[in-house]
Amino acid sequence: VDIATANAWNKGLRDSFERFPELKNNFGFVGEAHERNRMLKPVVRQYYTEQFVQKYPSYDITQQEATVNAYVKKYMKNLQIGKNVFAVSYSPQEQELLGFRGASVNKDWGKNSEDFIEVLTYSVQNKSRPMGCETIRSVLDHEIGHQLNDMLGIQGMSEVKKLFDNRTKQELTNDISAYTWNNNNSNKYSEMIAEAWSEYCNNPQPREIAKTIGETIEAEYAKKFGAK
Repeated sequence: VDIATANAWNKGLRDSFERFPELKNNFGFVGEAHERNRMLKPVVRQYYTEQFVQKYPSYDITQQEATVNAYVKKYMKNLQIGKNVFAVSYSPQEQELLGFRGASVNKDWGKNSEDFIEVLTYSVQNKSRPMGCETIRSVLDHEIGHQLNDMLGIQGMSEVKKLFDNRTKQELTNDISAYTWNNNNSNKYSEMIAEAWSEYCNNPQPREIAKTIGETIEAEYAKKFGAK
């Protein structure tokens, strides 16, 4: 990625870790998403190999390799980076994979920060992204929102679910963004939380959804880890 993208990412991480010191424990990898996958793949292979040997010690090496290859292929397929994806958040639970937790930017966008910002600006204008989120920093804040959600369990709170469930798709588009509901995430609340956190951090006057979720995240963090 270019220097402007890297600087925006690093500054955003520094600010987020100062704001939420415990969040740093959720980060083992920071960088580019394809590079993360390249480094992760052999670790995933080793993980599945060890799991297979423990569970099926009598299987021969040919059976072992075939099965492990299938598991690795499926796992890595789920982590493929689409060209339209700006960045990704990754939160594995397996101890062996924790070194790769974090937020990574897609080189297809990060390699040219001017083009990146131009597309982000257009995305805000057509309501694909929240108000105030025209910057590369706001992309990181979206992924930070996912990490905070994973750490604090925001998506399970009834008051947060109501923000989504009590609105039509058009209302969600107008009140936060179209990506809030128009995405491939299997958890329907997850992207709303990430979008809301991004707006809360970047819009000087965050709207209701962003303000409610932003304040909820801050309150839940303080409740779990104490005041900053």
